[in-house]
Amino acid sequence: MDTSYPKSLTVHEADKALRFFLNEYHEEHGLNLNEDLFYPFMRELSYRLNADFRVIYVLEEAIEALDELAQIEAGTHPELLENAAGTISNREELTEAAEDWLNRSIADALMGAKFNTTKLHTKPGFSWAS
Repeated sequence: MDTSYPKSLTVHEADKALRFFLNEYHEEHGLNLNEDLFYPFMRELSYRLNADFRVIYVLEEAIEALDELAQIEAGTHPELLENAAGTISNREELTEAAEDWLNRSIADALMGAKFNTTKLHTKPGFSWAS
């Protein structure tokens, strides 16, 4: 098994990988962002992506945005308003806001790690929320 990691990633590869690892962390630990768990995760993330993720708060915000998305999907978000018939719902607006928050946090984390995130905005067909 090859356990080596690429020496450099494109910004698109880094974006997808960062989303994958943040989602993996959230699924395993939820909103547990204490130093004993989150700091080793950040060091491992920096190693895996060959980058220096030092801007802690943007990674924490990304985890919080993932948690909001999970709450919306589960129907437990405190601001979610839906009637039984489904004719009244703010699910779409809440989802868009959480996805925007996640996308901004990911972009800020990549910029802080010295990836040129302007390229993310120019690639046709690229989905931020994937």
